[in-house]
Amino acid sequence: MNIKERTSDAISNLKVPQERQKPDVSRIALLALGDALVFVIFAAIGMRNHKESLTVPSVLVTAAPFAIGWFL
Repeated sequence: MNIKERTSDAISNLKVPQERQKPDVSRIALLALGDALVFVIFAAIGMRNHKESLTVPSVLVTAAPFAIGWFL
């Protein structure tokens, strides 16, 4: 087995990122919207399985605690 010793030359050739990219606001907003949509779908499926009436306000009220917990 041929094992090469690490030298300072090998380490100095590594590329170091100059600057981290700043997060794109529209991308973050899209991800947050997707998360919120998942909670609404989750609440609708749960309410349907428990044979509760599916109205927009009732689904939003059911999804709200999950979304609040997630986003806090």
